[in-house]
Order: sequence, then structure tokens, then C-alpha cells
Amino acid sequence: MRVLVTNDDGYTSVGLQKLVENIKDRYEEIVIVAPKTQKSATSHSIILRGGIEFKQVDDIVPSVKSYYCDGNPADCVSFARCVLKYEYDLVISGCNNGLNLGYDIVYSGTVAGASDGLIDGKKGLAVSCNVNDFESLKNLNNVLDYIDEIKLFEKTNLINVNLVNNHKGIKLTRAGKTVYGAYYDLCDDGLYYPRMGEVHPDPSNEIDTDWYAYSNGYTSVTPLTIDMTDVKAYNEYNK
Repeated sequence: MRVLVTNDDGYTSVGLQKLVENIKDRYEEIVIVAPKTQKSATSHSIILRGGIEFKQVDDIVPSVKSYYCDGNPADCVSFARCVLKYEYDLVISGCNNGLNLGYDIVYSGTVAGASDGLIDGKKGLAVSCNVNDFESLKNLNNVLDYIDEIKLFEKTNLINVNLVNNHKGIKLTRAGKTVYGAYYDLCDDGLYYPRMGEVHPDPSNEIDTDWYAYSNGYTSVTPLTIDMTDVKAYNEYNK
């Protein structure tokens, strides 16, 4: 299997390097195309105007060809597809320096990087951990074994993984609900500056959600889709 690795934290990020180090012996070939700079929360946005810098850099991990793209994660996958003509089978995006649970999935550049592979008919896997908890990547190959064992990629094309360091096990989950404490500070220059505030799970999250699994010490594995159709409403009118 040939793998394209990207992320949204930039090509110099620790999480990207450690992810590739953990999986480099698992796959036939790996190529890295990652953003030049930090692109968190860019979701699936792409650059439509102006030039985009694209450059090969020193191998981030020995013998793994590495490039940066001065765009967003989705641009990186597009450049791999359209400029490098790289025939990958799977996009692995991460490891994100911060969780992507619940509603974070909507904002996540990490998930967008993984999901852009679906546009090319490929598979995508997003990998995240708690802030600076890259030790949790020691569990990644066990998670990939689990995905293979239950043949999850035969049922879905996109998977979101949130790693726990000393996890109790792995749970197949659905996306839960997130509560954000974001706010804006009005500063002396007359501009409003965003502040993250506290982020936590909604108390109504049920035991089958990613938030519940993570909060109780389990690595969450969530099948996703880029089909934005509200299937329940659609089926209601197409019985």
C-alpha cells in the first residue's frame, strides 16, 4: 500500500515526524506533503487565487520523500495528486497536536486532509492526540491492526482516530457533541481577537460517542462520510 501523509500543523511539526516514524515499516511507500505553516481549523478550504509555493525539503524521516505546500491540508493532497502524480492508496493526516472530537471534526484541517483523498476515490485516516501527548502514538499500530481486523475500510472510506496514551482499549464510536467556551477580546486597536476558552464534552454525550470513549480512557475510532446529505430528511420524502 502506498501512503500519502499530510497534516494541518505544518511540515516541521513533531506530530508529523513521530507519526511517520511509527508507520514507516508498515507500508510499501510513504510520501509526505504537508503545509508550509500552521493551518489548524482551516477545514476543507483551498487556495483559489494567487500562486502557491511547492517545494521538496530534506527528508523529515530518512528515506521518506518530503514536500511542503504553502496552502491548506486539502491543497497538499491536491498537489500530491495533480503535481507529483503520486498514486497513493491511503491518506493519513496527523498526528494532530490536539484532539478532534465531536464538532471539532467540522473545523479540523487534519480531518479535511484525510477526507480530500476521497475525492480521488481513495481512503482517508485522520489521527489526533491530546496536546503534546505524542507518546500516545505508541498505540497507533495497534489501532491500525484493529481497523484491519474488523475490515472497517471495507465499510467506510474515512476514519477519525483520537489516541489515548495509556488507553484501556479501542472503541468504535460515533461523533459526539462539543461545548466551546470561545469568546472575543476587544483590544486597544479596535479589533476583536478570538480566544479559545474551555472546550469540553456536552454532558448529553452517550456511551457510543468519541467524547465518551476518550473521556473514559479509550482510543476512539469513528467512521465518517463526506456526504453532507441529511439522510433522515431525504428518506422522509423518498419512501
